Amino acid sequence: MANLNVILEISSETMNGEKSYYDVIRTFENTGGLVVGNLYLTLSGLAFLAIGYYKRNKPYVHKRAMFGVSGLLLNPAFDRFIDPLGLQDIHPLLKFTVIYLFPISLIIYDIVKRKKPYKISVVILIVFLLTLPIIFSLLNAGWGEKLIRFFG
Repeated sequence: MANLNVILEISSETMNGEKSYYDVIRTFENTGGLVVGNLYLTLSGLAFLAIGYYKRNKPYVHKRAMFGVSGLLLNPAFDRFIDPLGLQDIHPLLKFTVIYLFPISLIIYDIVKRKKPYKISVVILIVFLLTLPIIFSLLNAGWGEKLIRFFG
């Protein structure tokens, strides 16, 4: 719900031409990625939440799906935590590598404990890896402005 609230608030600020909390006027260009990204993370997290509830009687699937939900919904917090470390100054994609360690650690755990990863663990990694390509594809297709207008 918090991510949806962020989407609504950012879209409203953009449509009204208001300044954000860090004193920058929101435009379609500087806000589209935030809206598309938060919506993608929210919907992906909800998909894993549904899988987790549906498979609640299979603990190995349930706990991994909940792990995926946590990772996706905490992704903005990870980003804010990593930003002050200046990893993007070393290489622009380095901070995303740190975020990808979250699902990779799950696969390593599965391999150590079970000798092979569970399918759900691999799906979580794929969803994490596809985050940026999907967001940039949606932005290039003009979905940033469409979503801001819809939610604003």
